[in-house]
Amino acid sequence: MVPINTPATTGSYNYSQFATSIIDAESQPVLLHNAPQSEVDAEHEQCLIAVETALAGEKQQRSLVVSQLSSTQKSYELKAEQYQHRIQFLEEQLKNLEQQMSSLYVAFGIMQDDSKEEREQKEAWKQTQIESDAAMAKQETKREKQQFSPSGKIYGERRASSSDNSSRRGRVKQLLSPPLPSAVKAAVKPAAHPPIVQGELLLLLDKDHQPLQPNDAPSTPRQKPGRKLPLKLSRSSSRRFSSAPSFKKQYCVLHGANGLYQIRYGDTYTGPVAGVHEFITAGVSSIDHTTRSSGQQFGFEVMINASAMDAPSLCCAAETEADFMRWMAALMSVIDGSVDT
Repeated sequence: MVPINTPATTGSYNYSQFATSIIDAESQPVLLHNAPQSEVDAEHEQCLIAVETALAGEKQQRSLVVSQLSSTQKSYELKAEQYQHRIQFLEEQLKNLEQQMSSLYVAFGIMQDDSKEEREQKEAWKQTQIESDAAMAKQETKREKQQFSPSGKIYGERRASSSDNSSRRGRVKQLLSPPLPSAVKAAVKPAAHPPIVQGELLLLLDKDHQPLQPNDAPSTPRQKPGRKLPLKLSRSSSRRFSSAPSFKKQYCVLHGANGLYQIRYGDTYTGPVAGVHEFITAGVSSIDHTTRSSGQQFGFEVMINASAMDAPSLCCAAETEADFMRWMAALMSVIDGSVDT
């Protein structure tokens, strides 16, 4: 039997080609550095754009935070300034209230000191009246006992005592009569505070030794507030002196403390006080130059409150230029609060 020669590939599949192709594919992998440069540049550009976008967002967020912080800081500073002004305003109010309370206490102290001497004199007068009543009761009891004694003695005693009955009545009446009003009043000399200035002044007073107000003198109306008295002398003629209202010479004392002052006046420093021009307040009262005060060469007017038309005032005049300047310096220091008490 002769064998038949056939090709090697006949009737079979050559798998070696697949093996060779697989080996070739695995032996040649696709690497990044083998990618086109345009793709790499495009990828880098996209990454750069994304980074720049993120950076711009961060910057915008940072500027927003900075703006919020700046606004919060300004708001805090504004509130702090408002609170500071409010605290300062409240402190000033407290200071004013303390000064007002201190002035009230000083006024009460002055009133108590002034009335203490009056109370003591009234108590002395009351004790004298009680003693006088007791003496009268004793004399009346003795007289009634004498009426019931024997008739001879009664008439004899009546004859003996007829001469001194009138004198006894006079003594009893003198004991019972109240003291003069001037004895009850306190002295011009202040009891609590030392005088700031004192001396004789000419005052425009009524018949009761009270300050004559502008309403009581139609010919001398009060000026409008705001015209302050300059520290200079008014040179008035002799005819102006003759037409001016009559002034009374009084011994005056200016005293007080803590922004509240008064002028006491009377005939003498140690004599009874005739009147008191009180409630001269620092920052409120003023020294004005009015029509009636200009009737005197060294005239001026002490106004309690120039803005109130019905406020009391005291029209004064000094006799000499030295007294005028001395009183002006004292009154101006009292009104502007620069007085050293």
